[in-house]
Amino acid sequence: MSDTTNCPRTECSCPCLPKVTLDQAVIDLVESIALQENALSHILCAESRKMNAAMELDGLDLCKLLGCKRPTSVHELYYKRFPVVHEKDVIAIPTTCGTGSECTNISVAIVKTEIDGQLTGGETKLGLVSDDIIPNKVCLIPELIKTLPYKPFACSAIDALVHATESFLSPHRKTITSEMFSEKAMDMILKGFKLIDEKGQDARFEYLDEFVTASFFAGIAFLKAGCGPVHGMSFPLGGTYHVPHGESNYMLFGAILRYYDRGDPDGEIMRFKKLVAAITGCKAEDAIGYLCDLLQRILPLRPLRDCGFTEADFKSFPLSVEANQQRLMTNAYYPFDLASEEAIYRECY
Repeated sequence: MSDTTNCPRTECSCPCLPKVTLDQAVIDLVESIALQENALSHILCAESRKMNAAMELDGLDLCKLLGCKRPTSVHELYYKRFPVVHEKDVIAIPTTCGTGSECTNISVAIVKTEIDGQLTGGETKLGLVSDDIIPNKVCLIPELIKTLPYKPFACSAIDALVHATESFLSPHRKTITSEMFSEKAMDMILKGFKLIDEKGQDARFEYLDEFVTASFFAGIAFLKAGCGPVHGMSFPLGGTYHVPHGESNYMLFGAILRYYDRGDPDGEIMRFKKLVAAITGCKAEDAIGYLCDLLQRILPLRPLRDCGFTEADFKSFPLSVEANQQRLMTNAYYPFDLASEEAIYRECY
């Protein structure tokens, strides 16, 4: 586990951080920017590869790769044809309250889509999994998200809620530890959303420490238990139409929870509904509907058609998911196939 410090200050002389020389780099990438392969390649080829330590300020998991051996190409790295080799330490300083990437072994990037080894001409998101990319040190600074605009903040916090939920519902990899962190993250995030719902968007400034910490806890949870189909089915959406990651997850989240509830209502989804009810005060049988309504008040939900989704995507996206996202789809609470994936996209259209 990485060393973690809650730091109340943002000065570069902060004692919780090692000295950073001029030869070292600070990479500040806004979470909502979708980086292409060539942009990431430029980062990996930059002078920052000479650093003794790479400092990460939230960048869709990508800056963690600065601590690794330079690959022949980003495409080969993410399709696992080049090894991940740790070469230098990474200090992670998250600047959103969503990815949890400061404590995970996953890096996600937009890459060219392959099916059966052939490029399709499209793009998707792929996750690179290796313990060699877990940051060596973490510093949580709530003040760094004070200037985050409301929509990126809301997308980030919803993303953390999705991490906690998918980890909680993980059928194969969940542990006592991951469940504990999932439950605590959901508790903190939902209480924060209720505060915003009651007092308005600026109420988030009273709760920044909790949102940043909850994101970190959700990251620990999915490091152990993994994410699932919300992420797997959102990756083609983010890769093709460059929808910010948290928002693309949000677009599918409610529909997938309803699919789970129809498929196996008496399993872990019932425990999830009881947990949401205990946190929010709603009835367990109404929990999924209540949760979706609460999120709608936090951030209005966009239909898929608003981001450019086409009729052809109803067929091509499930094919891409089945070809490239099995790491996530096999972690579903209730199994998916091409038909059920298409039905989810149509419900969200």
